[in-house]
Amino acid sequence: MNRAIYPPADVAAFPGSDVSQCTDIIDGYLFRDMILSATVELEARKREIDELNVFPFPDKDTGANMSATMGAAGVELRDNAPPLIGETAELTAAALLRGARGNSGTILVLLFRGFSHAFKGKAAATAAEFALAMEQGVSAAYKGVMKPQEGTILTVSRLAAEAALESAKSGDGIKALLKSALDAARTGLSDTTNQIPALKKAGVVDAGGLGYTVILEAMLRAAHGETSRIMPGAGEFKPESVFPAVDAGETDFNYCAEFIVLFQKSADRQHLRTFLASAGISVVIADDAEMMKAHAHTGKPGELLAELLAFGGLLTFKVEDMRGQQTRYHMET
Repeated sequence: MNRAIYPPADVAAFPGSDVSQCTDIIDGYLFRDMILSATVELEARKREIDELNVFPFPDKDTGANMSATMGAAGVELRDNAPPLIGETAELTAAALLRGARGNSGTILVLLFRGFSHAFKGKAAATAAEFALAMEQGVSAAYKGVMKPQEGTILTVSRLAAEAALESAKSGDGIKALLKSALDAARTGLSDTTNQIPALKKAGVVDAGGLGYTVILEAMLRAAHGETSRIMPGAGEFKPESVFPAVDAGETDFNYCAEFIVLFQKSADRQHLRTFLASAGISVVIADDAEMMKAHAHTGKPGELLAELLAFGGLLTFKVEDMRGQQTRYHMET
């Protein structure tokens, strides 16, 4: 794996920087290392994250979905090593959008969209620009979730971004900034238990929030040039054993639907968004100029499919019975 060389050979490429400051410059290679590190860590800890998945539905797939989503970017970046951070961030965002799985995976797309937008056209970024990119991603995530719920990955990522911005105001470099973000994420994660009744009942923290904290841990290790997965604090939220299934009660929205549609010139995006808001719950939408990736829990997947076919340009459509997933999970444990 190619590694970034610091300071950059062409210091003049970064106006206003001197050699002593270049250790805080993040180029495409370092950003790629951060993504690959997160990919490895999520894969290693997906089962632990799955065990915490009781909200919004206890189908035990949050870890698997986050791992698969980040893994799509990992596959893309293993074969590509752009030195420019703008190009690497763009590749990452595109791969995440194509490979997103589940509610948590689609939110990851939105969180990382901040990096692709903030770093567009840039050769490298400063720690302060990294913090602004985190903030942009959080803003996109809150807008992409139809009914944002505090006590989830949204809360954890928001607190992390806020801490990163404060760190940047103090002039901290990327290592100190990521450490501040991680500390805030861990604190926020601990409190998620008190914010959602289902988490309180099970005595666990939010699964997606833990997944995002794992990503920050991995990014910090990459910033330090470390290859080991072991880090102080990693796994501190792991339950001692798999807890019993949580009774989700009766629900009319037990099917998890995911799809990608390609936009046509005449396509009415707002009409589709309005329809999704009325057709399901846990609706998360991530789109770009060409396509929309969406996730929703619905009780009538057939009606959803019919609407999408009428919309035109349906690229993929997947539906799963979440109650069946929950049953299979507990049969395997």
